This record gives sequence, C-alpha cells and structure tokens, in this order.
Amino acid sequence: MQACPLCNNSLSGNLLQSADLRRHRLCNHCHLIATVPTFHATSEQEIQRYLTHNNSIQNSDYVAFLNRILSPVLPMLTDHMHLLDYGCGPLPVLSELLASKGFSCDNYDIYFFQDGIQKHNYDVIFASECFEHFRHPLSEIQKITNLLANDGILAIMTERYTDLQRFKNWYYARDITHIAFYHKKTIEYICSQFKLDCIYDDGKRVCLLQKSHSKTAKLPEVSVPA
Repeated sequence: MQACPLCNNSLSGNLLQSADLRRHRLCNHCHLIATVPTFHATSEQEIQRYLTHNNSIQNSDYVAFLNRILSPVLPMLTDHMHLLDYGCGPLPVLSELLASKGFSCDNYDIYFFQDGIQKHNYDVIFASECFEHFRHPLSEIQKITNLLANDGILAIMTERYTDLQRFKNWYYARDITHIAFYHKKTIEYICSQFKLDCIYDDGKRVCLLQKSHSKTAKLPEVSVPA
C-alpha cells in the first residue's frame, strides 16, 4: 500500500490518471497528488529532460517567469543576507538576476550543484519549480526548513492544482519529471507541520512562507532516504 510521501497517510484509493497515462494518487489528508512510483522517471531521464530546457539569462521569457518569484522577495532583501537557490538546475539564472541587484546567492541542485549548500542559516531559500520534482517531499522540506534561519523566508514556485476534474488534461501533469502536485490546502498543511506562516500568495504558483520560532513543529515520523 502506497503511503503519502508528504504526510505518511495511506494512499489506498483516489487513483487519478493524467493525459500521458501515468497514474497518481490523491491524499485525503494533506491533498498532495503523488505519482505512483512505478511511473517515476529515472535519474538519467530527469537529467536529459532538464538539459533540454532553454533556461538561460538570454531567454527573456524565462527571465520574466523567474521574476514571478523574485519580485515579491526583492523588497525584503538587505545587505549581508544569506540566500540559497534550492534546485537551481544546470544554469543558475536566478542567482545571476540576484547578482545584478547586488545580492549573492548560493546554488544547490541534486544533479548539477551537489556541493552548493555552504551555510546552515539561510535568510531566504528559493525553491523555484522544484517542489513538483520531489520524490520524498517530507524529507526534502525538512532539509530545507532546517537550513532556514528563524524568521527566514522560503519562496516556493510550483503551479497548484485546483480541480480534480481538470487534472487529467492539465499540462503540468504531462511532464514526466513532475511527480508531486500541490493544492492550496497542501501549502496550509506544510505551514502547520513545519512552523511556517504564509505571508504572500499569488493564488496560483508563488507563495512566501516565513519560519516562525514561536511555533512548535509537528513533524511526522520519516526515514530520510540516502
């Protein structure tokens, strides 16, 4: 029986199918939709997929896309803040945009910048279009929030589903590297479990979550994969 990779509750029912014929299960507890593991892409397939993306500083459309997550964060940045782009991909364009504004940003990616995490108290962690790739959302989010300083900001960009009836033909579910899909209620669950406050939400794909040292985290048991 498959367990939800975010809250560990049973995913015994609620089978969904996307247009690419992959199968997914809905969690009734945290509202995550998780792709059935047998339909996960291999690491080699993921790398090849990422290398086909035209995600460069010269691509004005991609820069405009990144500005969706950057714009609400920029007014909060000050000198000497520690910044991290978590899941930056092969070309860390977000860091280049930040550098043009006078801010330095570390880069981490499981495939392309494996040694990029330099600190353990980041003031801002960007997670731009990476949450949907997480095989183990619970352990990944634990790792991220452990790297976040008290009152630090986690900036997430991942398009959220709103209607199960439209899931089958949703373009976002056709990417073979997308295996975790979030709802507004999933973000609320993440906030409740990881002592985070949502301080900004564009209603579609970008939200800013602030770590609160006044709350007590309520983390479920998890075995962190190697």
